[in-house]
Amino acid sequence: MTVHIRTRVGKGGGKSYQAQVFKGKNTYVASKTFDRRKDAVAWGREKESEIKSGVDPVSTKAFVRDVLNAWEEILPGQIAESTVKYYGSVMRVHVPQWLKGKRLCDVTAYDMQRVLNAIDLSAGSKQRIRTAFMSFFTWCVDNGYLAKSPMKGTRLPRADTVEMRMNPFTWPQLEAFAGRIAQQYDPLMADVILVLGYTGLRWGEIRVLKVKDVQLKPVMRFTVRASQTEGMQVKCPKSGKVRHVPVAKRVRPIVLEHIKGKDPDDLVFTTRRGAQLNKGNLKRAVHWKELSQGRRLHDLRHTAATEWLRHGVDVLVVKEWLGHSSLAVTQRYVHYLGTDADIAAVMKLDD
Repeated sequence: MTVHIRTRVGKGGGKSYQAQVFKGKNTYVASKTFDRRKDAVAWGREKESEIKSGVDPVSTKAFVRDVLNAWEEILPGQIAESTVKYYGSVMRVHVPQWLKGKRLCDVTAYDMQRVLNAIDLSAGSKQRIRTAFMSFFTWCVDNGYLAKSPMKGTRLPRADTVEMRMNPFTWPQLEAFAGRIAQQYDPLMADVILVLGYTGLRWGEIRVLKVKDVQLKPVMRFTVRASQTEGMQVKCPKSGKVRHVPVAKRVRPIVLEHIKGKDPDDLVFTTRRGAQLNKGNLKRAVHWKELSQGRRLHDLRHTAATEWLRHGVDVLVVKEWLGHSSLAVTQRYVHYLGTDADIAAVMKLDD
């Protein structure tokens, strides 16, 4: 194994240094150019060490999407079938195209941190997804694709408090937002957005809401018994319990229109072609990034919670409607809005 450092001089007189790695005397392995000679030397030594430890220099140049396919093919029989399905779902949903199109050797800890930061799910879900990534890259190391895992040095994003991340609409703001979407882009998805903002359903819950889950009498309400994230299996709601959520008068006609002529096991809300809702497709269809002013789709749930409290619904009732496991979680919405004393004090300041 040999490493050559070649000095190159540009037209302007500037110098660069190219490290070239050879196996034996003439078998070229890899090369890279640096502005500083010591960086070129360090890179050459690193590659030399990797090859001596058993890393295949050809395999490291494979694209991530191809190595992922190879990994998924060998999983059945090695781990539980449910884990195989889960890992496959994670890779389909949470590995972006830009990462799949990279060569394996070019994937860095920075890249994987970007991927983790983009996951807008609960802390538990993020941890499970990170575990799936770690399993994949550990396999890459064990099989000579990489010398070390790019997951090393990554961490789960710090969980911001609800108060810090919350950015709800008021209902008048929501009406204006949905109205613009209905007029300019997609009336069907505008309906979905309104229902989310008035009922506080989670995205995974509205995706699997069925006609039989809509109770019409004595008052209209949803029976929330299941949830499903894109690419994942249907599961119980986050609280693990079935709950009932009232449907506000404003969106009752919307719900009635969407269940008209459907069978009990049909989905209430679908795309225009009858397909199950997909978060990414909805965001693109309604130009969410352009119009939402930095809000997340989950802020529609926050919208319902804060507006219920603002309109005088007792916090214990809001807890049940949202399906929170403890009152402490619901109380964060109270802190966000401010107590009655806070509001009264501000009103005095404004006099």
